[in-house]
Amino acid sequence: MGAFRHDISGCFSTGLTPDEYKTLLGSYGHHAGAVAQQLLDGHLPMLSICQQSDDLPTIQNAATAMLKRARRLHILGAGGSSLTGQALAGLLPAQTNPLYFIETIDPWAFRNWLSNLDFTQDHILIISKSGGTLETLAQAYLLLEHLVQLPGAPAPSECITMVSDPKDNPLRRLARAHGIPVLEHPATIGGRFSLFTIVALLPAAFAGLDIAAFRAGAEHTLQEFLANPDSSAALEAATLHHLLQQRGKTQMVSLPYADRLQGYNRWARQVWAESLGKGGNGTTFIDAIGPADQHSQLQLYLDGPADKWFTLFYTGAENNTLPLPDSLDKTLDYMRGSSLDRIFFAEAEATYQTLQQHVIPVRRFLLDTINEASLGALSSQLMLETILMGKIYGINTFDQPAVEQGKRLAREALKEQRA
Repeated sequence: MGAFRHDISGCFSTGLTPDEYKTLLGSYGHHAGAVAQQLLDGHLPMLSICQQSDDLPTIQNAATAMLKRARRLHILGAGGSSLTGQALAGLLPAQTNPLYFIETIDPWAFRNWLSNLDFTQDHILIISKSGGTLETLAQAYLLLEHLVQLPGAPAPSECITMVSDPKDNPLRRLARAHGIPVLEHPATIGGRFSLFTIVALLPAAFAGLDIAAFRAGAEHTLQEFLANPDSSAALEAATLHHLLQQRGKTQMVSLPYADRLQGYNRWARQVWAESLGKGGNGTTFIDAIGPADQHSQLQLYLDGPADKWFTLFYTGAENNTLPLPDSLDKTLDYMRGSSLDRIFFAEAEATYQTLQQHVIPVRRFLLDTINEASLGALSSQLMLETILMGKIYGINTFDQPAVEQGKRLAREALKEQRA
């Protein structure tokens, strides 16, 4: 049995019929076959890496070495260099999470972060695939200047590790100048797709997460896809995305009823947006969280523009029952004998039913539990959906031309400021 059940029965509204869906699903089967062949041929390294395990000891050893010197790990990076790690870090309780993702270049915030570093407890991991990311380089140089000026500070080689592409680049040159160790970022895997690589796995290993189980969960989903690509959950999802987009559903609200999936949601938003928003294609991925956004967004979702459809994620009752006390007020009899997990589940089910009653398409991922394996399974599912949507659109899923333009213009603006 898989890590999740993909339920699409709530999507057949707003004029979409099961027969129409099945017809289009069949016509898109060749796209699924093409992706399956790419996987088998090793042309999708961001997914085929899940079949590997020989690199895991190196990652684990690097984490162990950091843990000998530090209790907290601060990760400097932008985009996928940060969001992939955050996806896994979401599995950790906030109160004991030793991972801190520093994305900001707001001078006030970054200065405050620098001033609160404690190098008896902190290690810094700097990640940039290209080694030329403007924000990350600025952070790195300011960090090194801070170290030089800090009395009694350790040598950079003792408290900083970097991850970058094997080729020569500005970050690697900076590392060489200070004797900082650099670990290799897989050259063939782009930042937002680096979830199953050292980029996300090194912070996860530092925090004690089971990185082998994470990859194994992803591999399970891939094997299910390869066994039946024409009827896979990924092709089901891509077909629905396209059909609903044609009916004016241009926004997809991703709504987990699980705090542990907030990091996953932020990463998934980047993958979806950067991979598919090209040439007038794509839909807007809205990341939300239940039940909080029932109280802040649901009014708009239900009674605003009819341009949205939904993906819900939730579990049944896990082994974390927190029964409510017997001291409930007499007006709260409907809560008596209940527990926090039952309330959580009831809220998710109520949202699902409410969306259906408002004739709003909704699918669900029903999970037995949320852990490294199930997160890996969901993550490879999302990648497969994205790649299949790229096939349907007829675009290159793996580039990001508009983002590159923004980076170029930022560099040009800095040059003009110097003139």
